[in-house]
Amino acid sequence: MKASTAPPSWTVPRSAELLRHDAATLGIPLARVRRAADLVRATAHVHAPAACGDRATDLIIDIDLSILGRDPLAFMDYEYSVEEEYAAVPTATYRTARGQFLASLLAAPFIFRTPAFRARYEERARTQLRSLLDGPRYRRYRRRRWWRCRG
Repeated sequence: MKASTAPPSWTVPRSAELLRHDAATLGIPLARVRRAADLVRATAHVHAPAACGDRATDLIIDIDLSILGRDPLAFMDYEYSVEEEYAAVPTATYRTARGQFLASLLAAPFIFRTPAFRARYEERARTQLRSLLDGPRYRRYRRRRWWRCRG
């Protein structure tokens, strides 16, 4: 699983659909299949990072976002791999959208929904995200944000 701008638009829905198909083939009860598919869809990160109150969903999303607070080498390896997923998108467009997504995580009171993940990853994730957004990789995102603020 990957936290991203969210993953390319087909990835998460396609994963949920594959899960539903495979589970049906295996005879897994429909209620469990729906629940599992809902958890997969939650990793699209279309909602703010506030806890939704469903422990399983909150945990899955925290697991998915935990790479943001891992060691710096793993974090940057992940950052580059996400961009590779979007190779068909122009770099400036991708980095602007990705910058907006990462900035939205920083703007939220918490990146992680559960106390255990906050304690373990929150501080490092915020430090790494700030550093990434302030670096040369997201120069265009910062420039576009600045022009919007001035207009």
